[in-house]
Amino acid sequence: MDNISIFLPPFSPDYSGFCSALFALDGVLVIHDAGGCTGNFTSYDEPRWFGSSSHVFSSGLREIDAVIGDDGFFIEKINKIVKKSDNRFVALIGSPVPMVIGTDFNALAHIIRNSTQVPVITFDANGIDYYDVGASAAFLAIAKNFILEPGEKIKKSVNIIGAIPLDLGNDDPESGLCSFINNAGYTVISSWGGNSKIDAIMQSGKAELNLVVSRSGLAAARYMEEKFRIPYVTGLPIGESAAKKFSVTIAECIQDSKSQILLNYSDLNKSRNNGTACIVAEQVMGNSLRECLISDFGFSDVIVCSFFEMDLAISNPGDIHLNSENDLANIISSGSFDVVIGDPLIQPLISDIKLIPFPHIAISSRIFWNDPFHYIGIEGFQYLKKFLNPYSVT
Repeated sequence: MDNISIFLPPFSPDYSGFCSALFALDGVLVIHDAGGCTGNFTSYDEPRWFGSSSHVFSSGLREIDAVIGDDGFFIEKINKIVKKSDNRFVALIGSPVPMVIGTDFNALAHIIRNSTQVPVITFDANGIDYYDVGASAAFLAIAKNFILEPGEKIKKSVNIIGAIPLDLGNDDPESGLCSFINNAGYTVISSWGGNSKIDAIMQSGKAELNLVVSRSGLAAARYMEEKFRIPYVTGLPIGESAAKKFSVTIAECIQDSKSQILLNYSDLNKSRNNGTACIVAEQVMGNSLRECLISDFGFSDVIVCSFFEMDLAISNPGDIHLNSENDLANIISSGSFDVVIGDPLIQPLISDIKLIPFPHIAISSRIFWNDPFHYIGIEGFQYLKKFLNPYSVT
């Protein structure tokens, strides 16, 4: 019963993360379902769907098809779609029913690949895992299937890995991040999960550095480090200190060919004692907010909690993976936090502690996704400062 949510809605599922990561890449995305999962993704998990021309389809799976195991109708539909379009690949995505009946997506991919002569990637989603699992699988599939042999590297060039709206938000944070990188003197080759097309993704191997902006981008970045010798920096430049250190960090990472975290708060002066905080967010976003609180506002102790998967390599002592909303309520009640940063929907779980709203589409869906919200660089400092007047600013 601990896993029952009273205040929080269901979080974005694995198939939504997979589709979001591939959304802009000129492919045919086919969710094998009766229509509900596809509608959930397009209506509630993907802000870019409205007004877009991306090809996202439901297979229209019906009970009789599931009972008799007729995959012919599925294959025929996909063949017709591919023949009528100029899409560059096909992605087959599972859902709860195919999981239950044991659909063999690898076999389907083999048949469709032979009949259409286009690349086919698959993801056996179950609709139970969360979006970050699907996004991670998609980014790794992109890295393994679409990157060309790089040849000569492009000097001072960067890929952004993991820029899906489910994590970064809907108010065009990708544009702000790209501008920030350009102003630091670097060129963005591709933005994975953002609005880059497949041709840009294919040139990713020419980059000197990968900037990983969500945990779901780590698997792909590690693969590219091994395969193409591209080091990566993990983090978002949120706040004054991160903005100032950004160009230095990525220059060091490129020069030393050694991956690192954008700004490690353990290196900062810990003698300041301006407050304690709990951040409830996707892990990389949470880490970046923590760095801002400690380096820009002098917070002495900040933990990051997440309902989604957390990577040990970028975790700090005290960080906690949350299995339920009950876990969050217990952490807050047992601690002594001055502020909590997280999606506005967590307010009932944190009692009367001050909440700094930081919407996360994977949690609150479209409720807040049209709210103007900027946090890259100095704008992140200015946003947090509005809520932190009781605390001195360093």
